[in-house]
Amino acid sequence: MPFSSIKEIQHFFAIADDQPDDIRRELRRRLKQLHPDMQPNGSENSATDEVLQLTEALAFLNDAKNRPPVLPAEDITALAKVISTITPDKQKKQLEARLAEHVAKRLSQASRTGRTPKTVLLLFSLICTLLWLFPFITASHPVLGTLIKAHDPVFISIWIAVLFITAATWLLYRLWHGRETASKSKLQLEIEQNRLFNDFIRSQAQYQSTHEQQRFYKDQFVLYLESIGARWSPFASVLLGRVKPIDPELSQTLADVILLRAETKGIVRQNRAESMRDEYLLLKIPQDV
Repeated sequence: MPFSSIKEIQHFFAIADDQPDDIRRELRRRLKQLHPDMQPNGSENSATDEVLQLTEALAFLNDAKNRPPVLPAEDITALAKVISTITPDKQKKQLEARLAEHVAKRLSQASRTGRTPKTVLLLFSLICTLLWLFPFITASHPVLGTLIKAHDPVFISIWIAVLFITAATWLLYRLWHGRETASKSKLQLEIEQNRLFNDFIRSQAQYQSTHEQQRFYKDQFVLYLESIGARWSPFASVLLGRVKPIDPELSQTLADVILLRAETKGIVRQNRAESMRDEYLLLKIPQDV
């Protein structure tokens, strides 16, 4: 008879062991006992059926040993659910790590911004201060002595102006860097990411009909994140320039993090249509919009 499971073999041959190797060992022992040399005269034919059964059972066990285990349908369904939850979570951690890396990189760039003008102004202020404190440094010089007079009102006015500009420049950069650090660190918080996404959804809603399902492209969201830098950079001066808090690289990663969470929560769904642009459908309006 053909066997379909190890349990069936155990029941058929009344074997108490449940390990495949132990069952195989017991079947071989019984098969050895049925060898013609071990049988009394005239009993070979009566053992033929049992020999065939033992042989089929051993063949099934040997085949099962080399065959990968087949999971029941309910186990496969449960495993698929686990994988579906693990994959987005792993992707989320990877994106958050990349976002933290981009934020750290942007803060490092911000700390180096303005280093040259600050250093030049500071050195010029120190030189003027030294000349005012020690006027004999240039007094004996044939050229500098006629150009620089430490106690002349004009030189004193220039010196005070340089000191004021230097102090104002250092204060300006300190305030800007503090605001830059706060705005970058805030981008990693879910509450700030939710606010950005909600503001974007509201801005897109005014351009679409209320009778159709709202949709948008990922690159539109990325450009929106870049554009809000104009509102976050009040120090648009000659010294600072127009420095955006969110550059293209950072906005791309930030958009990936926000859209993945929105897709996981069932708020949006990516449209799998064949297109070079990633399109998303808004399934439901977030409750905090």
